[in-house]
Amino acid sequence: MGSNISLSKPAFPFDIPLMLRNCLFLLACLTLVLSACEPLYVAPPSHMPLMSQAGEVHGNASLAPTGFNGQLALAPVEHLTLLAGASTYTVEFDSIREPRFRRNYAELGLGYWTRLNKFTRLEIYGGTGWGSTGDLPRRDRYRVTFLQPNFGLSARMFDAGFSPRISVVTHTEARKTANLPTYSLPSTAVCLEPTQMGRAGFNELEFQMMISRAIPINGSDFDYRRWNVSFGINLNFGKDFERYDLSID
Repeated sequence: MGSNISLSKPAFPFDIPLMLRNCLFLLACLTLVLSACEPLYVAPPSHMPLMSQAGEVHGNASLAPTGFNGQLALAPVEHLTLLAGASTYTVEFDSIREPRFRRNYAELGLGYWTRLNKFTRLEIYGGTGWGSTGDLPRRDRYRVTFLQPNFGLSARMFDAGFSPRISVVTHTEARKTANLPTYSLPSTAVCLEPTQMGRAGFNELEFQMMISRAIPINGSDFDYRRWNVSFGINLNFGKDFERYDLSID
């Protein structure tokens, strides 16, 4: 007599392969729509670790139409976070694959976080960054100083947050071409960069989506990207996930 053997699927709250396919398809569509021009400034992804306790570490990597992004956040003690982030984007062409356009950006920051209750988080971060945009060796260079309050929810299997980040972007060096800028340097713009973030996963691994916008408050003499969307993964270590389970009071 034969026996029936049933293989149970892993107890994940979603279909991971289907989610990845949908995210990649959407990212490809957004790339075609948004990459028609290459502006000087692209707002980097906002830091939204939504810390829950001392010793927690967040690391994430994401892809966007504007390139690859990486972030690291560490809470060495209660209420303090150290931040680091970087973005890079390269467009190549012709048979020898020389870079036609390249954008690099890196930033450092720190700030305060607290638990308002079991699931609600408040964070206030600040820092500075440096970026360059253009085709080698002709580069535009800029400096960013940012202030970023975060408000969000953090549970065992999902996180969600909002940040009205404010960045002061100073264009410090222009590329040396025949088409010189019509403005004097340094040129500064103050940008409001509202960002929405959502993450879903299981314990240490989460899939992340972030939507951000750049709105110059005082106008801007240089080009900037108005919208940006990124998809990626977030790794979270040092968090007591059982403590923040929705089913546990």
